[in-house]
Amino acid sequence: MSHTATPTVVDKKQQLVSAAFQLFYQRGVHQVGINEVLSAAGVAKKTLYHHFPAKQELLLAVLEQRATAWLDWMAGRLSQQPQGAPALQCFFLALHDWFAGEVPQLHSFHGCFFTKVALEVQDPAVQARCQQFRLDLAALLMPHLQCCWPQQAAAQLDFMLLLKDGAETQAALQAVPAAALRALSLWQLSARAAA
Repeated sequence: MSHTATPTVVDKKQQLVSAAFQLFYQRGVHQVGINEVLSAAGVAKKTLYHHFPAKQELLLAVLEQRATAWLDWMAGRLSQQPQGAPALQCFFLALHDWFAGEVPQLHSFHGCFFTKVALEVQDPAVQARCQQFRLDLAALLMPHLQCCWPQQAAAQLDFMLLLKDGAETQAALQAVPAAALRALSLWQLSARAAA
């Protein structure tokens, strides 16, 4: 006989993960205490430790949820375009919308959550999850790159990820959503040269 979690238990776990994400994303993992997460989630400490015996386990659940939400959103945006260059252009336009706060399901923009966490938390499991996000993003982009540059797809991927990282950093530090459009212009110049 299988046992399924009641909606209340699932809701409380989700409340914890969502509240922790908001706090960790805005202020950093080490700056947020467990009591603050409990207060924001409206959940008892016993419930927290039932689901997440340690703060690291809560952080891993937050990273998992954020990766799923972000990658599903981006995959949805790319799927609206033909494969290849149109989808790759859409990648940067989607970043612009995110930077500009026009993607409610991703919440307000405060930079790349995975980069921030990877720089702050040196735990191997956390580092591995942050690296996995990058690998999953690469897998999302690679079919479009291979469509345009079968022999140079890996080099083009490296360049796109560098442009993404730079655009995210500039947008976060200087509140410049147009950083994504600048990255798009640089990518288009590179694409023309590689053609």
